[in-house]
Amino acid sequence: MRGEAAVCNWGVWVEVSERDFRIAWARWDDTDQAQEAPFPAVVANSIAGYPRTLGLPGMVQLTGPTTPPTFNFAPDLDHPFAAADARFLEIRVGAENPMSMPASLPPAKTSKRL
Repeated sequence: MRGEAAVCNWGVWVEVSERDFRIAWARWDDTDQAQEAPFPAVVANSIAGYPRTLGLPGMVQLTGPTTPPTFNFAPDLDHPFAAADARFLEIRVGAENPMSMPASLPPAKTSKRL
């Protein structure tokens, strides 16, 4: 929490499009990744003690190869957890255990035109 010495953690996952995931993947070790435009995401899990959080919208911003990305709720979102975020929290994606990307990414899904 901002301004507090004690650490408070929530396990928050976000879901992004395959395209945005691939961009993040490609830039994961790039020192200039913070220059990438923020991309849309939704909360992908429930957060205890709050009304339904699954699907709450926001934006992910890459920050650098040694720091986890941030997630900011949509500014007009009317939800108690989003309101707490705006007042007290700084949400970092994977802050406790920064993600390490595997050496290779599976091939992109392909679709056939009918």
